[in-house]
Amino acid sequence: MKAYKVIKQFGSALKGDILNYEGNSGLFIMDIVGNTGGRMMAIDEETAEQFVNDGYLINLKEVEKDNSKTKLNEIANLITTLKTQYEKDHNDILDKYNDQELPTCVKVEADTVHFNLIKVLNKIESIINE
Repeated sequence: MKAYKVIKQFGSALKGDILNYEGNSGLFIMDIVGNTGGRMMAIDEETAEQFVNDGYLINLKEVEKDNSKTKLNEIANLITTLKTQYEKDHNDILDKYNDQELPTCVKVEADTVHFNLIKVLNKIESIINE
């Protein structure tokens, strides 16, 4: 979907408005209907690109790409943090088990939970890295 977002007010366009591509007309159209009236604007792609160059519009495709990269980086960082925390927690349980502070059933359950959590995080991490 081709679209532009207004980042600086101009004409009848206010900051945050979206101009969506209308295939039938070949124009980018903004049609806002409100309680006190409405606003409408239609521009061609060449004009839209000029407004991008002048700092009034931003191409939403570029914003979506940047946002998805940022979100994927945040998820990857969270996975790393969680894996580190889970390893620490599991090692603490193993230390207590080795010191005979915990019964075997608690250790086995902790091993199972740890294994499954790490397995899920590794799968998500592999999907992110594709």
